[in-house]
Amino acid sequence: MNPEVLAQIEILSNVVDELDYYQILKVAPTAGPAEIKAAFHTESREYHPDNFGSVTDPALRERILKVAKRLTEAYTVLRDHDKRRRYDAVLSLPEGQRRIRYTEEDEHKKSQAEETFKTAQGKKLYQQGMIDLKAGRFAQAEKSFKLALAYEPSNDTIKKAAEEAAAKIPVKSFAIK
Repeated sequence: MNPEVLAQIEILSNVVDELDYYQILKVAPTAGPAEIKAAFHTESREYHPDNFGSVTDPALRERILKVAKRLTEAYTVLRDHDKRRRYDAVLSLPEGQRRIRYTEEDEHKKSQAEETFKTAQGKKLYQQGMIDLKAGRFAQAEKSFKLALAYEPSNDTIKKAAEEAAAKIPVKSFAIK
């Protein structure tokens, strides 16, 4: 086995968790679908686990698999227009909220949330309430959630959100000082 390639795998497996998908595939964020596909094929040919069949060290094989999986994950997200759009939105968030990985769990959460609502009005009001909640407008968020409950009175997701918003509304004291 080529020592240079093994050194590259060692380095890449150590930093792959800190790289975004564009960095993993070595493409610019403005890259088009053809460029992303070509980059994936180039990188996957180099780091495909079948190329390392003679490697017997289990730790090294695990590192090879880690790199190959992340390459595939990056390509899966960046080739799909909707996933890529959502991924780019997450990348543009401030440091504390930013994630560099987009997993199937994210898709599952999204589909679960969509299944939660029975009416378009309830969903729209819930979404507005979430925007207000994240912006710190707790009273407005509670109002939106209560309106959403008018359309979907048995929706536990909306009920929990309304309770959360109500709990965050500051209590004003009218005591005389």
